[in-house]
Amino acid sequence: MSRRVRVVLGDGDRRFLESMVSSGEHKARAIARARVLLMLDEPDGVSPLSRAEIADRCGVSVETVRRVAGQWRDTHDVRAVT
Repeated sequence: MSRRVRVVLGDGDRRFLESMVSSGEHKARAIARARVLLMLDEPDGVSPLSRAEIADRCGVSVETVRRVAGQWRDTHDVRAVT
């Protein structure tokens, strides 16, 4: 069983992702991954949503949520994940 990845975004990363989502100037897949990362963010150490809930709200699979979280764990770079 894999351990759940904890995502904590910095202020600059959060602003970058929010800008991506709100501008609509990026590919749909990149916007979906940006939404996933925003929902995975746990600044207070607690995730209010399960991976399945995040997947449902973002219109992606649970595997996509896991993959985005894993990419974040490996790079800690929102630009590489999106």
